[in-house]
Amino acid sequence: MSSTLVIGEASPLTTALAEKLNAAVLLDVLPTSNAAWLTVPRERVFFGSASNEQLVTRVLDTQKIETVVYVPYESTEKKESVVESARRHLITLTHFLDGWRKAENAADKTLVFLSALDVYGPVEGGILPPAEATLKPNTPIGAGLAGAEAMLHSYAVSYRLNIKILRLNSAQPPSTLENVTTAITLLPAHKTGPAEIFNLPTGTSNDLTNEYTSKLTNLAGWTSSNGGDSTWLQTRTSKPFTPLARFLIYGAKGWIGEQFVALLQSRGLEAVAATTRPGTDRDEVIAAEIASVAPSHIVSMLGRTHGPGIGNIDYLEGGPDKLTENVRDNLYAPWSLANLAEKFGLHFTYLGTGCLFEYDEEHQRDGKAAYNEDSLPNFKGNKYSAIKGFTDLTLRSFKHTLNARIRLPINDEDSPRNLLRKLIGFSKVQDIPNSVTYLPNLLPILVDLALEKTSGALNLVNPGAITFPEILKIYETETGKKLTYEAVEVGPDSPAVKTRAHCTLDTTRLEALAPSVLPIKEALKQAVHRLAV
Repeated sequence: MSSTLVIGEASPLTTALAEKLNAAVLLDVLPTSNAAWLTVPRERVFFGSASNEQLVTRVLDTQKIETVVYVPYESTEKKESVVESARRHLITLTHFLDGWRKAENAADKTLVFLSALDVYGPVEGGILPPAEATLKPNTPIGAGLAGAEAMLHSYAVSYRLNIKILRLNSAQPPSTLENVTTAITLLPAHKTGPAEIFNLPTGTSNDLTNEYTSKLTNLAGWTSSNGGDSTWLQTRTSKPFTPLARFLIYGAKGWIGEQFVALLQSRGLEAVAATTRPGTDRDEVIAAEIASVAPSHIVSMLGRTHGPGIGNIDYLEGGPDKLTENVRDNLYAPWSLANLAEKFGLHFTYLGTGCLFEYDEEHQRDGKAAYNEDSLPNFKGNKYSAIKGFTDLTLRSFKHTLNARIRLPINDEDSPRNLLRKLIGFSKVQDIPNSVTYLPNLLPILVDLALEKTSGALNLVNPGAITFPEILKIYETETGKKLTYEAVEVGPDSPAVKTRAHCTLDTTRLEALAPSVLPIKEALKQAVHRLAV
């Protein structure tokens, strides 16, 4: 087993280096990361940010790593400020270094950091300066790499860590990898000097003009490769795309959780059911599980909506014992997971609720003015919605969290949890419009949004609003079966309005992100046909 670990974004360069070095990998997954790029055995694949110190320490120890190859963040998919660029490079690197120095036998390991000529800034006359020349970067990535080199030198001196800086010709992926992998193989044996810098040959006459490359090319065992596979990048990027991900799901055995896991598995995505429970287990226990599983995504399908003897949210209307369950499962648990995901640099998907609003003068039952993602919760008629309203507010402060608000979920199953199945058996149904979530249409969209690392609040309901009598009329029309029921008008002072949330949610954001979302009446026709089979 190779004792090398490659750390970086799950990019063509990082995965190609891991393949050539037969190394384990710690990968920060991007929406564009392709599972086809990765040939490393899955037991040696760890997902997560290098800023996750606990994960870094665990991987270094359990995999008996001797050499770490650190590939700085390459992604240019998002426009970012100089501050954001510096944060990506320096803060992530600093956390990694702290995780490394806490590992067993840290001083015996070697770090090879891939920097680039961008640290020099413009090169006058095309003559490359010596490695020790003053750095004058004039781009965010050059400044980030220069700052990283300074930080590495500081750690090498302060903690006596064996760090080598290998400067590539550019921050872009090299045309061939042979010289890079040769250097990575030889550098761990070079023990003198803190954070010494080695410049990779450019393959041009510039290599002969000064001592630019001599420190590297004079190493015992160095043989320069003037050839190599120049098509490696094209070959890799032309492979058919399959998302690269590992989902850790809390609440995987619940009604919606089981559907979500089955969906992931049907798409060939790795799904791991969590064995710990936030709110019940201590945060450090949850953090240890996240570090152990090393997922790319965390998902919470947890929530308290019923309990022994009571199959709905009335269960939470009791005394202090019910308040404890309500706060623990509906507020603290999602907040805790969002907080841990933020610390670990992971995307977090929370299946929340849209039962946060009520019709008022501004938001009438005609649905012309619906509640959007920026609307503040205003319904507090039951303890479930009151607590969930604060959950919705607290999750807004986490930049890696997608808070998916669902309402009155329907699917195609003959299940007592399926709203459609329940309505068919009712003798009386309320006549008031509501937003509804058709899970077979919206859960696949939720998976896509998680893979794309979409964040913020999202009304995950099918466009439009519908009443329960309208749902039953669709059932009768599509199946030809006659139902016996009474449509009950729901006035503004009705207990049904005072104790249950009724609202229409705006789906403008959802429709922009996922044009394939079905209007609610079309979704219900599909559900009826599948349920009737």
